[in-house]
Amino acid sequence: MGTNPFDDERHQFRVVVNDQGWHAIWPDVRDIPRGWRSVTAPGDRQACLDYIGESWTDPRPAEPDSP
Repeated sequence: MGTNPFDDERHQFRVVVNDQGWHAIWPDVRDIPRGWRSVTAPGDRQACLDYIGESWTDPRPAEPDSP
């Protein structure tokens, strides 16, 4: 059984964000899932975690837009 790409430090990662503003790291060897978009270039896992720590200051879901 192979190494999980989410845990494999040899891979490059990206920070992805969804419409609610949630952040996650995503292995660059995988397609970004629907509803998420990349906000960083590929980088090492720790750099992505650092980016999330600096930029995602409020982990609550974004408020829905008012009509």
